[in-house]
Amino acid sequence: MQESVHESAVWDRVTAASRNAAEKAPAPAPIGPELLSALERQQVIRQQYLSLRSRTGGEFRQSTQEVLRRNQAQIRTLSALYFYLNGRRPALTPASPAGTTREPAVESIRRLLREEELSMGRLESLAARSTGETRETLLLLSRQCRLQFQALLTLLGRALEQ
Repeated sequence: MQESVHESAVWDRVTAASRNAAEKAPAPAPIGPELLSALERQQVIRQQYLSLRSRTGGEFRQSTQEVLRRNQAQIRTLSALYFYLNGRRPALTPASPAGTTREPAVESIRRLLREEELSMGRLESLAARSTGETRETLLLLSRQCRLQFQALLTLLGRALEQ
């Protein structure tokens, strides 16, 4: 009787452990191609910031410059993360220069808000498929996109007042 109680306790632990293992998320998939795509999108956003900055002045230009500086830091971090994960420099297609169209600043900011929001979601999705410090870095970049979004929203408010 004593032996069957121990066996049953062991089997209970084994089945509980296997049930917990089955409930865990699957192993993370390689994110290199999506990371490269995110990096290319950030470069396109950078071109849009540069275009917006060239069409603004004063305090508005300073705010745009700050947002641009944070975007450039994100590009550097994404490049470093890509190199860390893949062992090679990212082979980026050159970002096309910003268009020559002279859309109003409010429309440029509105478009940038959508881009930052999409980037935030994509980075969160990549983070969900990653582990460890890679995951934390991607989540940090996503939070930075959220800060960019908030800064752009403030800029949009200022632009609407003008």
